[in-house]
Amino acid sequence: MSQFGWYLDRQMGMGAPLRFKSAVDAGRAPEAERKMIAHFEPRAEGICAELMEKYPHRSELFEAAFNAHRNGQYILSIPVMLSQVDGICLDVAKAHFFMGRDREKVISHVVEFAGSEIARAFLAPFESDMSVVQSQKARSEGFAGLNRHMVLHGESLDYGNRENGLRAISLLNYISQSLQQDTDRPVEETSDSTGATMPPANN
Repeated sequence: MSQFGWYLDRQMGMGAPLRFKSAVDAGRAPEAERKMIAHFEPRAEGICAELMEKYPHRSELFEAAFNAHRNGQYILSIPVMLSQVDGICLDVAKAHFFMGRDREKVISHVVEFAGSEIARAFLAPFESDMSVVQSQKARSEGFAGLNRHMVLHGESLDYGNRENGLRAISLLNYISQSLQQDTDRPVEETSDSTGATMPPANN
């Protein structure tokens, strides 16, 4: 999922990434991505509310970014959301997510609180090849995905679309949920058709 710019949400079942991979392996990547869009589009409002509750000093920034997303102003919403990924990491882990060595500090912080198998599974994307953080050398020729460096440094001119807006929301939500210290202590669990469970988002 992270190679396509999508990230786990504690409101989706653990079977979601397995189904995503199965669809991609079967040559149905567009179908897999449509399912991510179908999940995050109705979740956007809830994610915004959760972020504003967890980081009230950033509420004005979140509100502006999500308002821009609602209005289809993705060129404006996406850079703000990507910058706030770094911002909340600095708040909680005292390190920047998009800076090489600092990212290792963020990963160490989230792993420290992952004592259960479910929590470790939720954090697995940190060990994957996240397309959003790939350097110029790591990006394949013709790369067209959502990439923070390309957006904020003006290299990408066509990032401003609904799908990338939802990808940015997906990443911001995932990082926020991963930074929460009670990842291992959910009040309840959600399940999917596979019977696998994932801790729900904190409210």
